[in-house]
Amino acid sequence: MHPGQGVISSPDHQIHYSSVWNKDPLGKSEDEWDAYTGSFGSVDTDGDGCVSAGELADYRSTYEVNASLASIDTDGDGCVSEDEWDAFTGG
Repeated sequence: MHPGQGVISSPDHQIHYSSVWNKDPLGKSEDEWDAYTGSFGSVDTDGDGCVSAGELADYRSTYEVNASLASIDTDGDGCVSEDEWDAFTGG
Protein backbone atom coordinates (compact mmCIF):
# COMPACT_ATOMS: atom_id res chain seq x y z
CA MET A 1 0.00 0.00 0.00
CA HIS A 2 1.15 3.55 -0.72
CA PRO A 3 1.31 6.39 1.83
CA GLY A 4 -2.14 7.94 2.27
CA GLN A 5 -3.95 4.70 1.41
CA GLY A 6 -5.47 2.10 3.67
CA VAL A 7 -8.22 -0.39 4.33
CA ILE A 8 -11.02 -0.26 6.87
CA SER A 9 -12.49 -3.68 7.59
CA SER A 10 -15.45 -5.07 9.46
CA PRO A 11 -16.80 -8.61 9.43
CA ASP A 12 -19.15 -7.71 6.54
CA HIS A 13 -17.34 -4.96 4.60
CA GLN A 14 -13.95 -3.86 3.44
CA ILE A 15 -13.37 -0.26 2.34
CA HIS A 16 -10.23 0.85 0.55
CA TYR A 17 -9.44 4.53 0.85
CA SER A 18 -6.97 7.00 -0.47
CA SER A 19 -6.13 10.53 0.61
CA VAL A 20 -5.15 11.25 -3.00
CA TRP A 21 -8.29 12.67 -4.63
CA ASN A 22 -7.23 12.62 -8.26
CA LYS A 23 -7.38 8.80 -8.19
CA ASP A 24 -9.24 6.48 -5.89
CA PRO A 25 -8.19 2.87 -5.36
CA LEU A 26 -10.51 1.77 -8.18
CA GLY A 27 -8.73 4.04 -10.64
CA LYS A 28 -11.57 6.56 -10.97
CA SER A 29 -10.98 10.30 -11.21
CA GLU A 30 -12.68 12.67 -8.76
CA ASP A 31 -15.18 13.68 -11.49
CA GLU A 32 -16.02 10.03 -12.19
CA TRP A 33 -16.47 9.36 -8.46
CA ASP A 34 -18.67 12.47 -8.10
CA ALA A 35 -20.86 11.34 -11.00
CA TYR A 36 -21.23 7.92 -9.42
CA THR A 37 -22.12 9.25 -5.97
CA GLY A 38 -24.55 11.99 -7.00
CA SER A 39 -22.46 14.70 -5.35
CA PHE A 40 -23.16 18.39 -5.84
CA GLY A 41 -20.46 18.53 -8.52
CA SER A 42 -22.17 15.86 -10.57
CA VAL A 43 -25.67 17.31 -10.21
CA ASP A 44 -24.59 20.88 -11.06
CA THR A 45 -23.80 19.84 -14.62
CA ASP A 46 -23.21 23.35 -15.98
CA GLY A 47 -20.87 24.22 -13.09
CA ASP A 48 -22.54 27.51 -12.18
CA GLY A 49 -22.70 26.69 -8.45
CA CYS A 50 -26.45 26.23 -8.52
CA VAL A 51 -28.62 23.16 -9.09
CA SER A 52 -31.45 24.27 -11.36
CA ALA A 53 -34.88 22.67 -11.69
CA GLY A 54 -33.71 20.88 -14.86
CA GLU A 55 -30.56 19.54 -13.22
CA LEU A 56 -32.62 18.35 -10.25
CA ALA A 57 -35.07 16.61 -12.62
CA ASP A 58 -32.15 14.76 -14.25
CA TYR A 59 -30.85 13.74 -10.82
CA ARG A 60 -34.30 12.57 -9.70
CA SER A 61 -34.70 10.38 -12.78
CA THR A 62 -31.22 8.87 -12.37
CA TYR A 63 -31.40 8.22 -8.63
CA GLU A 64 -35.18 7.79 -8.26
CA VAL A 65 -35.37 10.52 -5.62
CA ASN A 66 -38.68 12.16 -4.83
CA ALA A 67 -37.79 15.75 -3.94
CA SER A 68 -38.93 19.08 -5.31
CA LEU A 69 -36.77 22.13 -5.88
CA ALA A 70 -38.90 24.05 -3.36
CA SER A 71 -38.26 21.45 -0.66
CA ILE A 72 -34.45 21.70 -1.05
CA ASP A 73 -34.13 25.40 -1.93
CA THR A 74 -34.48 26.69 1.64
CA ASP A 75 -33.78 30.35 0.83
CA GLY A 76 -36.26 30.39 -2.08
CA ASP A 77 -33.91 31.90 -4.66
CA GLY A 78 -34.84 29.37 -7.33
CA CYS A 79 -31.68 27.31 -7.22
CA VAL A 80 -30.05 24.86 -4.83
CA SER A 81 -26.68 25.97 -3.48
CA GLU A 82 -24.00 23.54 -2.39
CA ASP A 83 -24.87 24.18 1.28
CA GLU A 84 -28.55 23.44 0.59
CA TRP A 85 -27.55 20.30 -1.34
CA ASP A 86 -25.36 19.13 1.56
CA ALA A 87 -28.23 19.70 3.99
CA PHE A 88 -30.54 17.68 1.71
CA THR A 89 -28.11 14.79 1.21
CA GLY A 90 -26.63 14.83 4.69
CA GLY A 91 -23.23 15.63 3.19
